[in-house]
Amino acid sequence: MHKLEQQGLTKLGKEILIYLLIFYFAHFCLSYLTTKVFFLCKVQQTSMETTLLPNQILLGKCQHFTKATIQRGAIVVFSGPPSEGNFLLIKRVIGLPGEQVTLKNGQVYINNSPTPLEEKYRISDTLTKKFNFEDIKVPLDSVFLMGDNSPVSVDSRTFGPIKLTSILGKIFFRLYPFEKIGKL
Repeated sequence: MHKLEQQGLTKLGKEILIYLLIFYFAHFCLSYLTTKVFFLCKVQQTSMETTLLPNQILLGKCQHFTKATIQRGAIVVFSGPPSEGNFLLIKRVIGLPGEQVTLKNGQVYINNSPTPLEEKYRISDTLTKKFNFEDIKVPLDSVFLMGDNSPVSVDSRTFGPIKLTSILGKIFFRLYPFEKIGKL
């Protein structure tokens, strides 16, 4: 081989190596972002209607919550309890760590407040009669979660408070359907 041919092969080899490195770096970054920073999920059930509808695609932020960082009203994805098949579920944070939650006469009360919790997102004014109970104390490492479509939702009223460590992250953006794309 001539010296020019060897230089051409070497140059081609370097270019291929550079493209491979770029591809692997991009793949690593995308994999990291979609497992450690953000996640996608598809709504499977009707328990969050009318806020979230079946088959909508959502974007969430992976987040480890503490008592200080969790917020009432946040829509979270969590690992459901074994009694519910350990599926990923989407619900709204209602009761914070250390709070007392009371469900009475179709309303939610926090810490014995005389005024019920304002829940504009709920599909119905009723929590259904079977869920009347008083004084559920949320443990300091847990939250009380409910679906917006409370008459059909299986949530903390059924399986109790959920540990903060079971929460994978917070939903913040709807990607699909395109006519409803936007921040939640």
